[in-house]
Amino acid sequence: MSADYYTRLEQGRERRPSSQLLDALARALRLEPDARTHLHQLAGTALPGPPAPVDRRQISPFLRQMLDGYTAAPRW
Repeated sequence: MSADYYTRLEQGRERRPSSQLLDALARALRLEPDARTHLHQLAGTALPGPPAPVDRRQISPFLRQMLDGYTAAPRW
């Protein structure tokens, strides 16, 4: 997914994202099952089935590097 498409999706300018795309986004963001369901409800898509298990023990080095690069954003 391109950054431009993600921006349009986030701004609500994409009207019909696919369930597969939303599930990929939910996996990338490591959403809990309730948050995944809410994401699909917001987009008006049907849930394709149970989510794939997510390993939450460690964040990927790439994602850590990307997050560390956002110096102007607040940290949790």
